[in-house]
Amino acid sequence: MSRRVYFEDELEARRTRGAGGSRGRSQSVERSNTFDAATMAGRDRYTESELDQLRRENQYLRIQVRDAKDDRSYVKKLEAEREELFRENIKLRQTSDYTSDNEARKDAKLRKKNAKLEAEINTLKAQLANARDKASSSRKNYDDLLRESQRTEKDLLRRMEIMRNNNALLEREISDLTRGISAATSNTTSGLEERFYRRGY
Repeated sequence: MSRRVYFEDELEARRTRGAGGSRGRSQSVERSNTFDAATMAGRDRYTESELDQLRRENQYLRIQVRDAKDDRSYVKKLEAEREELFRENIKLRQTSDYTSDNEARKDAKLRKKNAKLEAEINTLKAQLANARDKASSSRKNYDDLLRESQRTEKDLLRRMEIMRNNNALLEREISDLTRGISAATSNTTSGLEERFYRRGY
């Protein structure tokens, strides 16, 4: 479905020319714009769909950030455990009750466990940094799309106002033309009746 919209300046020019006499009826609009209502509505739906998708992604990333914060506490706990293991390792090294073999085995075990904790801590830190980056990017995209949606809405409202004004001008012009035609028809009918009367019909 398409709607033909006449711009206000052209309507004003037509109305001005029409006021001078019978030429007003013969004037035609030189320029018009056609807006596809279905396309404009589809664009609105597409914009809303993008906004909904970004809202869902934003909510998901917020959950990830919240979980990442919980992971941060877990990282601190792991770091404290690692420090405890270091202290225990030092104590083991300093304790004379253990033989060298026992110390070596326990030291190797502690080193292995410590390496595992280090790897887990690094992984959690990387996940936390990635979640922060995604949340920041999603927020920026959401803000940009929201601003674009607001600009589009303002533009549509402005166009609707122009269309209403143009329709009002068209209605006034049609009304003026209708009254002019009625007056001309009435005058023509009266003139014919008078001529017939004079000729004796």
